[in-house]
Amino acid sequence: MEHPPKLVRPIQIASPFTGTPVRPKIKSLDYGDRIQEEAFWFCPDSGNFIQKGVVSVVYKGSRGDDGQETGITSSP
Repeated sequence: MEHPPKLVRPIQIASPFTGTPVRPKIKSLDYGDRIQEEAFWFCPDSGNFIQKGVVSVVYKGSRGDDGQETGITSSP
């Protein structure tokens, strides 16, 4: 297993292009061994990409004593 990614907080930021407030779009992406929630910031005026970051990671296949999948969650 690789090192966990540095996590970000999905907060509103100012666009570096126009100064307009920008809220991130949150997507859940399945990478096979884990599910990551990632935040993507795009300028609402110009449509330019600003940044992206990992919000949380849930690793698949972890089983608890009761047989239920527990998942290891990392979040800010």
